Amino acid sequence: MSRKPDDGAVSGDVVPFDRAEEQVYSEFGALGELSPEDRAKAQQDAALQAMQFFATEDTETVYLVPPSPPDLPKGVWFTMKRYLSYGEQRRVETAAMKGMSPEQLEKHAAEAERKGNLWLFDFEQQSSLKLATYIVDWNLPGPDGKTVRWPKHLHERMLVVRQLNAPIGDLISSEIDRVIGRSEKVRAADVEDGDASDPTSRSVVAIGAR
Repeated sequence: MSRKPDDGAVSGDVVPFDRAEEQVYSEFGALGELSPEDRAKAQQDAALQAMQFFATEDTETVYLVPPSPPDLPKGVWFTMKRYLSYGEQRRVETAAMKGMSPEQLEKHAAEAERKGNLWLFDFEQQSSLKLATYIVDWNLPGPDGKTVRWPKHLHERMLVVRQLNAPIGDLISSEIDRVIGRSEKVRAADVEDGDASDPTSRSVVAIGAR
């Protein structure tokens, strides 16, 4: 059976998988069934059209302590980004290299490997930057019981993160990893299915006061 492209589709628009696949069919000029190779290419192209090419502002709120009236009516929570931008991801990944920016690391990596240069690692820097980059808000109480304000600037966030009780810092880090893992599975499934929609992509609004 022949398949015709949707005349209402506009070039460059993100379209549902079935319509995207029909557009790809038309590019091949097929009037009947595609060969297995062409169909695989059509599915790949349709999946690419369904992908998010830029980082979104989707967030998720994680409860470290669930709401428990009357003592903790709002619980203890932090709100985090579900995805990082390319630049943010690169900064976190390369933060363990002491004294090197991502650009410097890329420039000198090959030379250092060839010459056997000494590399200095700073994993504390990387761990702090991870939390400071992913977290967008929280209501963690300080020693006086009042919420510690989550700073606006990255370097201030890192200073606050470094003051966390070590087990709490580890717990937040593991919860971030859990959300990252689930988000990546959802995104991978969306790409595989050619589905641009994400049922968990709505932003969860934090309910605590700053």
